[in-house]
Amino acid sequence: MSGIPLSDERYTMELKECLNQYMDRLGCNAKDLAASSGLSPSSLSRYRTGERKPDTPHLHLLLQGLKAIAHAHPEAGIDDSELTEAFSDYFEDSDFDYTLFLERINRLIRDLELNVNTLSRALNFDPSYLSRIRLGQRRPANQEEFTDGIATFIAQKVKDEEQLTRLAKMMECPLESLLGEERLYTNLCRWLSGNPIRENLVLGQFFEKLNEFDLNEYIRSIHFDELKVPTVPFRLPSSKTYHGLEEMMAAELDWIKATVLGKSMEPVIMYSDMPMDAMAKAEGFEEKYLFGMAMMLKKGLHFYQIHNLDRSFEDMMLGLKGWIPLYMTGQVSPYYFPNIQNNAFLHLLRTSGSAVMHGYAITGHHESGRYYVSQTRRDISYYRAMSRDMLSNAQPLMEIYDASRKADFYRFTQSSQAGGALHRILAAPPIFTVSEELLTRIVKRCDLPKETRRLMEGFASRYHQAILTTLEYDEILDEIPVLTREEFEMHPVSLPLSEIFPEKEIHYRYEEYQQHLELTKAFAEEHPSYRIRLLDEPIFRNLEIVIKRDRFVMVSKNNTPCIHFVIRHPRLRDAIDKFFPDYPSSREESDE
Repeated sequence: MSGIPLSDERYTMELKECLNQYMDRLGCNAKDLAASSGLSPSSLSRYRTGERKPDTPHLHLLLQGLKAIAHAHPEAGIDDSELTEAFSDYFEDSDFDYTLFLERINRLIRDLELNVNTLSRALNFDPSYLSRIRLGQRRPANQEEFTDGIATFIAQKVKDEEQLTRLAKMMECPLESLLGEERLYTNLCRWLSGNPIRENLVLGQFFEKLNEFDLNEYIRSIHFDELKVPTVPFRLPSSKTYHGLEEMMAAELDWIKATVLGKSMEPVIMYSDMPMDAMAKAEGFEEKYLFGMAMMLKKGLHFYQIHNLDRSFEDMMLGLKGWIPLYMTGQVSPYYFPNIQNNAFLHLLRTSGSAVMHGYAITGHHESGRYYVSQTRRDISYYRAMSRDMLSNAQPLMEIYDASRKADFYRFTQSSQAGGALHRILAAPPIFTVSEELLTRIVKRCDLPKETRRLMEGFASRYHQAILTTLEYDEILDEIPVLTREEFEMHPVSLPLSEIFPEKEIHYRYEEYQQHLELTKAFAEEHPSYRIRLLDEPIFRNLEIVIKRDRFVMVSKNNTPCIHFVIRHPRLRDAIDKFFPDYPSSREESDE
């Protein structure tokens, strides 16, 4: 590096040009690089436009992501040393947690029982020099090369499943993310750079699943509309005891059958903190279980699912991802226990108005569990009371609003508008900036019923007034994609009307979309408290995310049937907040 300090403007311009140049040469888009680096798409977009510069850990991730893509595309003729050299001037050591870095290096060497002499030779270091680095007495001359060398050495040497399992536990990431030399190398670089790889990766998978999920397609794929709830009596003993994992799965299916065939329409209450891996691996069980759940939904039963969140973030999110199809029906209310539970025992309780299931086992000995299914009035009365008591001690994990809960959703939106800045990730320009003339033109073109037209126009007008009131006290930051005509034609954009639960999507024409963008830019210029960040591609095409820090995150599914998830669980809410950084400040915070 030269001794002349770079201004922020020159720094970000040079980095922006360097980044975009290498993305062009590698033939990768922002989505590819976001997936490869573990960075959020919104952060990457800001780095590409020069709006923001990454700190050192995030710049490490960016570089490792580019290297991973370069390794996958050798035809581009770009090697690691070229990328390291190209980005070397952009690193600033002041942001780097060197103490954490040293702790992780030493832990790797100790817990993986690495041979220090062999490692030194691989790094072209004298063993005594490496020893002084480990003791904090010296720092490597080139931090990037040192990190790269450590990660390369481990990726090439560590193949044993026991070592990989130990490493996954150390890095707090799924074992699958370390299988294969390339994956292991990339994620080691991320981890050594101080990045929590697990939460970003798993959150990204969760949002991608939600973004791509289509309830109508799902219903067609499982032939839900063709399902017939059977009425043939199910011959189950009035009560039965089951032992072990295989009988546990039989108990689950017996309870579902009794619930589906029973006459009661009382809601179902479910809780389990038992491992699900054995059931997931059992051939044919998952299909039967999901079919049974679909039958209960077809019958019209409502579910109160108490999730066990006393587990790793990864397990929590993967579990929630599996529930997305059920959440989308609007017939599931998810809850959780706010306090850490007793971990000596494993528990299971499922109750309906027709049957109950209870089970327990010792932690670590799931295979020795005992389970009980009953249809007796006495047992149903007892265990239903127990499940209601459990539910009374639980808190909503998220509030789910579909078209059947319009009134409740409107009350929520009214109560949530006051107090607090908003950060929103949008798939289209916000409806409150549309002009009356443009909206009228779209409405007429689509030949919508009068009632729908009045609903849309009234909603846009009320939303506009509500936003003006909010901007008197707080800031709003909207991230909005700007599409080319070609991108627009490949992925048509619909008006953001999810808050009024339209029966079908209403799409822009490209000229209408452009005009709405210009109206939004003009609104931002007229209102200093309203800021927009224009993205070169959408983060999600079918989702809108609203973040009100320390209060809630709302994830809205824009394509029909529209549905809104309001998340208040602190750990999940904060993780989403960090996934989309650069939160705006409130007026009071700005004044201070």
